[in-house]
Amino acid sequence: MTKKTRTPLERRRRNSARVSLYLSLILVGILVFAGSRYIETLKPTYEAAPWSGIDFAQFEEVRLLQEYLRIDTSQPDADERAGARFLAAQLEAAGIEAHVEELGEHHANVWAILEGKDPKALVLHSHIDTDPIPYPDLWRREPTSGDIEGPWIHGRGAYDMKGIAIAQLVSFIELKRSGLPLERSVIFLATGSEEIGSDYGMRWILKQHPELAERFWGMLTEGGALENRSLSDLKYWGIEFSQKRWADVTFCSASRGRLEVLQEELKQQDNGPPLSIHITPELAEFLREYAPSRDKALLRELLAEPFELERNPALVEIHEVPKFLHSMMHDEARPSIVIEEKGGGYELVVRFYLLPGSDFAKAREELLPEWMTYGLDFTIGKEVGNDGSSPLDHPLYLQIVRSLSAEYPDAPIGPYFLPWTATDSRFVRSDSVVAYGLSPFLVPLAETFQIGRPNERLNLLGYLNGINVFRRLLFKLGANAEAQNLWIPPKREAEI
Repeated sequence: MTKKTRTPLERRRRNSARVSLYLSLILVGILVFAGSRYIETLKPTYEAAPWSGIDFAQFEEVRLLQEYLRIDTSQPDADERAGARFLAAQLEAAGIEAHVEELGEHHANVWAILEGKDPKALVLHSHIDTDPIPYPDLWRREPTSGDIEGPWIHGRGAYDMKGIAIAQLVSFIELKRSGLPLERSVIFLATGSEEIGSDYGMRWILKQHPELAERFWGMLTEGGALENRSLSDLKYWGIEFSQKRWADVTFCSASRGRLEVLQEELKQQDNGPPLSIHITPELAEFLREYAPSRDKALLRELLAEPFELERNPALVEIHEVPKFLHSMMHDEARPSIVIEEKGGGYELVVRFYLLPGSDFAKAREELLPEWMTYGLDFTIGKEVGNDGSSPLDHPLYLQIVRSLSAEYPDAPIGPYFLPWTATDSRFVRSDSVVAYGLSPFLVPLAETFQIGRPNERLNLLGYLNGINVFRRLLFKLGANAEAQNLWIPPKREAEI
């Protein structure tokens, strides 16, 4: 095999990456030498211990997650008000003023602020509501039980995203208790209605509370992807920086059968090769970072030259590129289920997932040609989200990468393009605020597949370790670096 000659640009990029890594390692060494006792006391120790000897219920972080899971905030009738009150109660007990805003019978938002030297704030965002609970009889444990079974905690929202919310909450409270002077203000923000469009959540905050929104400097929320083979074998740690936007087209007909035909045609289209491939600049940035982490040599080669895939679509074979990567390369039209309308007739919603820069009208013409929809009435909804991505040279992103690299120096850590779902980041980015999706939990990848399905659960080893990772990151982002060395945290009630 002929050895590949790297271009000058590739050599510069690799050399820059090495320099960045060495500098980050030197920086970490300096901080350790300076005696950052707080950081050192929270070194990850959970994974090394056998979970069979751990009483997980002894940890406050686990008990808080249990309580939160036992509040049913599942859609369509989410009790967000109870969830907001629970979070507010924890904040108030720590001496932090919490603002709870209740909207109607179901919706609520809650926020609290730790003031720093810079009023522009880092926002720790989570959503209170969760996916619905379909087929509760298929659950091994009650969907709102918070039961602990072995190393897992069960419940709707354990991963999406009550676990992350508690990680943010306890880190925020501990930052307050430390008494450290803050270089940057920090806002804890939990919003409602995310699973149904965020009309009374993030979108409401941005429109109705400009005094709060204008303080947003950068946001940490859901959307990150952590691929791993086990609790210790990290394949790729992705930080979400870009995602598709979407829009709905609602079809109506007196005939259920006619809509089911359209539904089936769209499913077949989705299972086949893409009608066209478009590599956006955002996607190219992700794929180049992601390519080296793939197991198959052919896939590494394909993804390393993203724009070649667009120039030569024949390279992209279904069996060579996983479905989720295919999804990133083209616009999609995905049908929901056919439902009967109360006034008579039937309805089918088709959701378009659009790449940054895609034209909605052109996507409709390509994916839903006239012959497929002949004789059907339809209404076109508004486009939701924007084409913006958060930059990969922003201080917030760079600090996340440095912090995670210090924890896991051998792990590939980089950007992630979110293909099949959307987060509240899309609304924040529309207001020109950077937002990054970060999952701090080192959990088996297969467990994340239960999000939105029966038997959602979260590995508590990964959860507890992830809270420590998130806590250290927050202190680096918010607190004065020199002052961190002056504070010794209270002894934890138990160590694994």
